Amino acid sequence: MGAYDLANSGVGIRNCGPALAFSVWPNPCSASATFTYSLAQPSQVLLCVYDNLGRLAATLVNGTQQTGEQTIEWDTKNWPAGVYHYRILAGNQVGSGKMVKR
Repeated sequence: MGAYDLANSGVGIRNCGPALAFSVWPNPCSASATFTYSLAQPSQVLLCVYDNLGRLAATLVNGTQQTGEQTIEWDTKNWPAGVYHYRILAGNQVGSGKMVKR
C-alpha cells in the first residue's frame, strides 16, 4: 500500500473543474501521515479526518491557501489504530478517501 493519487485514479474524487492532485503518505501510517495536494488557484480549503464511526478526529486545514503544492502533516501518535477517512474541499473540488493507522 502506498500513497493514493485520487486525481489520476478517479477513486473518491468528483471533479467540478481542474483535477485536484492529492496524496496521503504513508498509508498505512504509524506516527504521522502527510497529505499533499496542489491548488491551481488560491482556494478556501477544508481538510478533515474522521474515525471509522464518522466522528471528527482532526481538522487539519480550514482557511484560504495560495496556489501551488500544499503539504500538511497529521501527527497520529496519540490516535488509536484503525481506519480513518479524510475529506478535502478545495474551492469547487471535493475529495475523500481512507487511510489506515497501525
